[in-house]
Amino acid sequence: MCSTGSSVCRTILTYFTVFLFIIVSCIQSAAQRKTNSIQLRKVKEEQLLISNFSQYYKNWSKQFVELMEEHEKHYGIKPEVVRTIFGLCSTPKHPWPTPLESSPFLIDRPEFCRARPNVRYLVAVHSHTKSRHRRDLIRSTWASFRRVNDVRFATLFFLGRAENEKAQMEINQESAQYQDIIQRDFVEDYHNMTRKHLTVLEWVSKGYCQSLEYLIKVDDDTFVDVFHLARFLKTERLKTPDSFYCSATSGAKPIRPSKKTSSKWVITKTEFEKNVFPTYCEGLGYIIEASLAPYLYWCSLFTPPIWIDDVYVTGILAENLGLQRQEFIPGHTYSRVGPSKQNEALLDNIFLTSYYSEFLPETFRRIWQTAVSCSMDII
Repeated sequence: MCSTGSSVCRTILTYFTVFLFIIVSCIQSAAQRKTNSIQLRKVKEEQLLISNFSQYYKNWSKQFVELMEEHEKHYGIKPEVVRTIFGLCSTPKHPWPTPLESSPFLIDRPEFCRARPNVRYLVAVHSHTKSRHRRDLIRSTWASFRRVNDVRFATLFFLGRAENEKAQMEINQESAQYQDIIQRDFVEDYHNMTRKHLTVLEWVSKGYCQSLEYLIKVDDDTFVDVFHLARFLKTERLKTPDSFYCSATSGAKPIRPSKKTSSKWVITKTEFEKNVFPTYCEGLGYIIEASLAPYLYWCSLFTPPIWIDDVYVTGILAENLGLQRQEFIPGHTYSRVGPSKQNEALLDNIFLTSYYSEFLPETFRRIWQTAVSCSMDII
């Protein structure tokens, strides 16, 4: 054994350090070369696809040619922008626009914003045909105000097909009464949530609401403090344009099928090949500029879908388009609350949801009473 201070020991240590440095540098260099190679290949694919766009475009169906004309008229999205989206979102295997959901709208409301002029914020609520109680709860609380100061709100519930004729008749009656339901002809199922999410984007992209500034997407167990939301968007606005304002999750790994797994979030390698999901927004709620809806919808036409809608829309599509996920700013965030915590929660949160679904009605009503009493000076 040599002593620590001996010259032999120092020489060995120096050589060993240099050796380790060379090994690490080689590994990093190889990884960088691989990354650069992948990026270069992707850029070349994008360039090739863009250069061939006109060739593909000639063979598009009339439906998508008309869609492009509509989006140019309502949103100023010119053909060259669609060509760029095509380059970002399509692959050589998927060069044709293919909608995941093309079933007819059972209930559509093209006149929705004509009856509510100057709507600036639209809250799109994912609901289920069997969840009338939740829709009524929302209508009687945070969706009951259509204006906060000079800001006009509107709320729409997005549904799939009812399970039978009697249930569909009840939905039709509810829709006739409240005029706030959009329904499409697909089965109400957890694995069809991406279809519902894309229906929201497609409907907003139709340009029915010309004065729309922001799209707020929530689930029907989410409380939206519309007073806080109006203050936030008026004073803060979204710090980063072209982004989702949400609670973002990074580094999440897919749950794969196994005998030990009973999770409802299981997804196969065939459905999603990568081992890590892109950064995505948690499903309880997010805010985007309404003008981004057609970009996301166009991207979905060229991007193979997965059934986990939050990952697909706010992760995969957002990543393809280069949209950021802007984390909630402290003081303007979200929380889960119980029946006794609603007063404190209102101070710092735009979105709230209950820990326990059985407390949802009580929690919503108490939060709403507090929100109204605290915000009477700005109504």
